[in-house]
Amino acid sequence: CAEGIARRLLQQCSQWTNSIAETSSPTRRLVILVARHVNFLRGEAEFLMHQLKQIFDRSAKLVDRIDLKHAKSVALARRIRKAQVLPPGWTAHTDQEGRRYLRQKETGLTSWTLPKHLL
Repeated sequence: CAEGIARRLLQQCSQWTNSIAETSSPTRRLVILVARHVNFLRGEAEFLMHQLKQIFDRSAKLVDRIDLKHAKSVALARRIRKAQVLPPGWTAHTDQEGRRYLRQKETGLTSWTLPKHLL
């Protein structure tokens, strides 16, 4: 083999040895390991954020449904309370069988229910 070619091959071998030493140094391997773990943790964090967003969205829908049910219940309770209050001039009585009927004092009119115009 020619002397120039041999020197060039030896020089390339020494450069290759230096590059191996750089990539196999403990510090370099630690940096690569930390970078891989950071990348893994970033993926896990994105996955967890996606799951939390889904849970939050479902919770918000549940709260909206509960609020709607509460509003309907309050409205129904108001209507029931209003239906139980008799207008002025009317009194409640029970017949011999225990059924409730209403009587207007001025006219003596009796009814099982209030006339619609009084509701």
